[in-house]
Amino acid sequence: MYVGQIILLLMLASLLAGASFAIVAAFRIEPEGRAVWTAGATGAVIAAVVLLLVSTRSLSFGVDTRAYAALFEAWCAGQELPDQGPSYDAAIYLLNFGMLGACTPVLLPLSWAVLVLGLILLAPEKRAHKAAFLGLLLFSLVGFELLTNAMRQSLSVGAALIAVALYSRTKAGSALAAAVAALLHNSAALVLAAAWGATFRWHWFLLGFLAVTLVIVVSLVTGNALILLEPLLYEIEKYLGHESDEIWIRLLAASCVLVALGAPLLAASGKQGLQAIWTHPNYQVALRLAFTCIPFLAIPWFGYRYIYGVYPIVLWLSLLVGADVQPRSFGWQFGWTWAGNALILVGWSQGASYMRLIPFYA
Repeated sequence: MYVGQIILLLMLASLLAGASFAIVAAFRIEPEGRAVWTAGATGAVIAAVVLLLVSTRSLSFGVDTRAYAALFEAWCAGQELPDQGPSYDAAIYLLNFGMLGACTPVLLPLSWAVLVLGLILLAPEKRAHKAAFLGLLLFSLVGFELLTNAMRQSLSVGAALIAVALYSRTKAGSALAAAVAALLHNSAALVLAAAWGATFRWHWFLLGFLAVTLVIVVSLVTGNALILLEPLLYEIEKYLGHESDEIWIRLLAASCVLVALGAPLLAASGKQGLQAIWTHPNYQVALRLAFTCIPFLAIPWFGYRYIYGVYPIVLWLSLLVGADVQPRSFGWQFGWTWAGNALILVGWSQGASYMRLIPFYA
């Protein structure tokens, strides 16, 4: 079975779940909360099905999966591992924790997926919101990549979302979660710094954005960087050494971000609804954060890693806006996001030769 078939199976399961829960909600749930409940229940089913599918996949699917599996197997055998940084050590210990100390490479996909979902579920937000978010994240190109080909970053995404959710509640807790996210993957530090910058008004945000972009460009050209930028520049230069450009994956990942931003606008009820969404503080933060993806479209490989970190935060904020401004239209927002993600997934699965040649199950 290949990824294209997996996606079609997920689409069918999603449609059946959505239709079934909509019927149940029509008889059991009050009109005001009907759409949010249906989206949450559907998202929970999607997340559960994805968890089942990816947890039993082949260790041969995904370049990073093979590398992490070999590293984990060597660690379980008691071999001394090369020093690749604290993020690798943390990931290995977390993987073993996720499989309750079994130290069995075949359980790696299951432990990986459970850890990612578990971290996201720890974020302080309503259960329906988290369920809808998980369903849409996992049913997306970015979600598939995070669960099959970007283990350290997927773990950092969970911690980053906790940091975002805590920001309005406790700055200290948010900073701690952000530090954990940065430990797990260097790109999280840049993404969360951009997310923090996106909380400022447009003129201050643009000034900061231009200044940081200039500093990074000068550092890359001259080879001289501030100490805080050295891990980031290392990641960028490491990926610049690859032969292929991977422009299409960056464009498709950026398309996921645009879908998340466009869905609440498409679901809006009239001009008043559009205005309420557009001016909502969380939507403006999501919009500014999405704007930071533009220069990364020009950076091979690392560019899509950055966008992979941005998309979950934009989706999280977008769903918060929809549930806050127009709860009765939340189902439409969920549906538009799902449809956009489905289109991108089908194009990705059919267009990428790797997805058509490497089976999802051995």
